[in-house]
Amino acid sequence: MRIGVVAQAAETTARAVRHYHQLGVLPEPIRTPAGYRDYSMNDLVRLMRIRRLAESGVPLGAISAMTTVGETDENDVIGHLSDLIEGIEREQESLRVKKCRLLALLEDARAGRSLTALPRPLSDRLSELIDQSDAITRPELERERDHLEVLALSGNLPEQWATAMTDSLRTPESVATYMTALARWSALSGEDPAGAKDRIDTLGVDIAALLLTSNVFSYSAHSPPQDTDSLPDLSETIPDPAQRAVVLRVASILAEGADA
Repeated sequence: MRIGVVAQAAETTARAVRHYHQLGVLPEPIRTPAGYRDYSMNDLVRLMRIRRLAESGVPLGAISAMTTVGETDENDVIGHLSDLIEGIEREQESLRVKKCRLLALLEDARAGRSLTALPRPLSDRLSELIDQSDAITRPELERERDHLEVLALSGNLPEQWATAMTDSLRTPESVATYMTALARWSALSGEDPAGAKDRIDTLGVDIAALLLTSNVFSYSAHSPPQDTDSLPDLSETIPDPAQRAVVLRVASILAEGADA
């Protein structure tokens, strides 16, 4: 068979066949006295196998080894295919997460709500507080909402914390406590952590106590990390050292469990 015939039989093009030859995926057949490639039925079968593997997502670089009879270790083939399947499963999970996020954004857009990375219950509660606040507390709450969104966008806002914040802002008393803590947090900006150690510790204790009013932090699969070493690097999202020290203090207390 000439190259055009074998290409048509494999539902590809002569150009693709030549490309497979160049890559070494498909060995070149013997040539006729006139210099034309003469493809056999075995060549056609190999070409069709290559096409099937390529369409299944197998990289061309791996196809050569997988289709070389007698030279391919069965474990290598299994390893290649297992890696490809795992890669597809990771892509599927990534697409699932993206779809969920897009559906949530679409729902927000249809409802006329702002598009935010914050969990909707927390975003709605903060928006309520901002709408109800006066000219003094409004800027603090807006700054806090922006700060929390930065943490959420960077992946540094644990879901448990967001849930606990939402739960702990249900009553006027807890809101007042939260606003007081927020003012103390803002006042730490620019302070030397060593000089403000006592204020950092007491604020961390008070914020943790507020969060612990929620049932989120318990000894279960939803517990926070058991040590602060597992926390992500917060230097980018919380650049102020004193404020960052408060977060680490809160995380340390929560890691001790509800009895803290």
